[in-house]
Amino acid sequence: MDIFDFRDKVIADYAEHTRSFLNILDPDLRRFVDGQLDDEVLWPEPLIQLNPSFSPGESLEKLVAEGVLHPECRKIFCRKTDADPKGTPLRLHKHQGPIPQMGSCSCGVTPFI
Repeated sequence: MDIFDFRDKVIADYAEHTRSFLNILDPDLRRFVDGQLDDEVLWPEPLIQLNPSFSPGESLEKLVAEGVLHPECRKIFCRKTDADPKGTPLRLHKHQGPIPQMGSCSCGVTPFI
């Protein structure tokens, strides 16, 4: 499931819940509140950002080519635009890359959030 589709579903469910207990009798006030709910003023757009002060790490392309990451990661973690719907692969920060094995501990890739 796409995380943004999931977010939209949660917001739609919450909006429906919020509207279920509103009983505004004044037509002007009801139009205003409905307009605010339709404009999603109670729930802002998700904030996604990368902190450029972290040390650069490996590219997703290289990690996929080495078999460290699943090939789908190339499609999921990229910058997509209307002009480039396929997207440009992201470069990880150093702390997000593979972690070397230490002793008997077998570690993977730091999860994406």
